[in-house]
Amino acid sequence: MDYRKEFLTATKVYFGILFATVLVEFFYNTNFGWDDVKEWTIINLLFNYPFYFANVFLTKSLDKIMPWNQGARKRALLGTLITILINIVVIYAVITLVSVFVYQGPANYTMTSNGKNMVLVTFVIVTIMTLIFYSIGFFKEMEKEKLLSANLKEEKVRAELSALKAQVDPHFLFNSFNVLSGLIDEDPRQAQKFLSGLSKIYRYILENRNEELVSLESELNFAKDYLKLQEIRFEDSVMVHFDVDDSNLSMQLPALSLQLVLENAIKHNGFDAKNPLDISIANSDNVVTVRNNKRKRTQLREGNGIGLANIRERYTLRQVTGFSIEDEKDFFAVHLPLITTN
Repeated sequence: MDYRKEFLTATKVYFGILFATVLVEFFYNTNFGWDDVKEWTIINLLFNYPFYFANVFLTKSLDKIMPWNQGARKRALLGTLITILINIVVIYAVITLVSVFVYQGPANYTMTSNGKNMVLVTFVIVTIMTLIFYSIGFFKEMEKEKLLSANLKEEKVRAELSALKAQVDPHFLFNSFNVLSGLIDEDPRQAQKFLSGLSKIYRYILENRNEELVSLESELNFAKDYLKLQEIRFEDSVMVHFDVDDSNLSMQLPALSLQLVLENAIKHNGFDAKNPLDISIANSDNVVTVRNNKRKRTQLREGNGIGLANIRERYTLRQVTGFSIEDEKDFFAVHLPLITTN
């Protein structure tokens, strides 16, 4: 404890209370004189420093034994009770000192009728101040806990997003190289086209690796590059329709969200040229909807499980509502609300 600093603070408090007390007496007590000023100076002196240092010492001790961050509710409850009990002892000691040294009264003044009234009034004032102090401390700590929780959650989501950006999907990359290898011999032009699309995808990932939000226009261009690879890979088995209003292109959404939704559709559905996967990307009322027909795969490989959940968490952290999933018998749809940033 920095006693010099605490003493200076206690002195400031002392003179503040003394000034307020004398000012009130001056306006409401017509007989208030210089002797009364000296009396209040001594009384406030005897009350201020014992109470201040008793509560500072108690607070510092509780901070070590029972820190706020190890249970705000427990600290607020027990801290309040302990502080009130300690202050009762200080009240009796201080009132006794005032009785003996200021009024030359008996040492057992607190046992008299006037003494009990003085103890009661002082106790009520100190209790109210203690409750206010611990209420402020409790709510401050609760806000700190909420902020810490949100930060930890955001870091978790960012870590997951970094992993997604780093891999997009290992199976996608592995299959892309297999397709590219086959195209090199069969159709060199298509192979060149495929390689160009693959490089665009990873260029986009590198350019936006540190971005949380990107424009709808950027996401659409990236999604189109991603889908071109899928169309080359699956030929006529994947059909995509775009119906997006140009007026919304500058609005934003979480990076890679469209690609994650499209990947989810391709991963979880079985399709071929006779029964193609039909995907539509449209927007309405500042929401982009990605919808696909459903045809469950008989054998579904396990994914990392963080794609759509990651998108939901990123919207939640930004306190943006509207993200939803429709999982019906014949179709699956994901609704991505667009975000306007200042």
